[in-house]
Amino acid sequence: MRQSRWVIGFFALSLTCSFLLILEREIREYFAFRDRPLFRELVNKVPNARHVWFAWNLADTNNYLLWLFGKDKMYQIGLFGYHALMTNASWKALCTMDSDKDGLSNGVELGDPCCHWEPGALASGDFEIRHNLEYRRWLVSHPSHPTKRNKHVHSFPQMEDVPWSVVKMAAFAFMILQLSLWFAFGGLGDDLFTRKSPLSTGLRAFLIVLSFLYMDLSSGVIHLILDYAPPFLPIIGGLAGGFRYHHEDPTAICRISWFEYASHTHLLAVVVLFVLRLGPHSRGLRFFWVWGLVWSHLFQSAHRWTHFPPDELPHGAPPGFGEAIHDSVWTHRFDPRSFGQAAASCAL
Repeated sequence: MRQSRWVIGFFALSLTCSFLLILEREIREYFAFRDRPLFRELVNKVPNARHVWFAWNLADTNNYLLWLFGKDKMYQIGLFGYHALMTNASWKALCTMDSDKDGLSNGVELGDPCCHWEPGALASGDFEIRHNLEYRRWLVSHPSHPTKRNKHVHSFPQMEDVPWSVVKMAAFAFMILQLSLWFAFGGLGDDLFTRKSPLSTGLRAFLIVLSFLYMDLSSGVIHLILDYAPPFLPIIGGLAGGFRYHHEDPTAICRISWFEYASHTHLLAVVVLFVLRLGPHSRGLRFFWVWGLVWSHLFQSAHRWTHFPPDELPHGAPPGFGEAIHDSVWTHRFDPRSFGQAAASCAL
């Protein structure tokens, strides 16, 4: 295990550094709230205040770096921020306004088209369902930035052909080549399928479970990072912007092939396998990460299933499987057609 310490340390440090984004958000909100304390109360006064994609605070203009190195003394606020000040953040007044003049009311953009939401005390933690804190998180956009809703929001169109990506195909080829070399010359087949492996059965079972838990944790952290990372950050901002498109168009990942969607995992697989090749590692660590590749593909597949409306799930799904997914994975609970029906019924 000693020769694997630097590899373990690399991945542990990478995971730990990701939590620096929490500090970044706290700094950003400090600047936005310092001179206008009312904005700090928006999380209680407005639905989905924490869940607007692209990590825009509702009141400010997002990129505080321009302010930090500029000459303005007051932190710049957005259109919704001005209206919040005018109305003392009254949701009844804000809901019917169209702050960014894009034809969508603030209520539509924040998931409350009928203006039925009522403020409640903040529950303990940002991800509690109580007090309507998780009030229709899907299809939420920023009320200060004009939004062009995707034309496929209220329907489930035909499958789409996506051009082959040279980078993704190269990543897939590298992954297959590396696994093949390990099978042929590194004893990976014995570790996975036979008792000839120097790894005991108990150790292998433990590593499989540990790999599942680690990948479950890290995949959740990566998902949250890409959902909420500011788009103006170098490198990660661009990745985050592309990732969040599946919230703007929830069925987009269902309309492409499974391989095209799963190929996003192959890019991370290259990083893992490359790090393992850089230095000595134990068979146990290799076994752990090979199972990690298995779990990551399964998690990707499950994520894709959660974006299918129940009546559009592929044939062969177990009875109740779609409903179970939509009930349990609450961060993606939606029906792309129900939003239009709800909005249309507001006038009744």
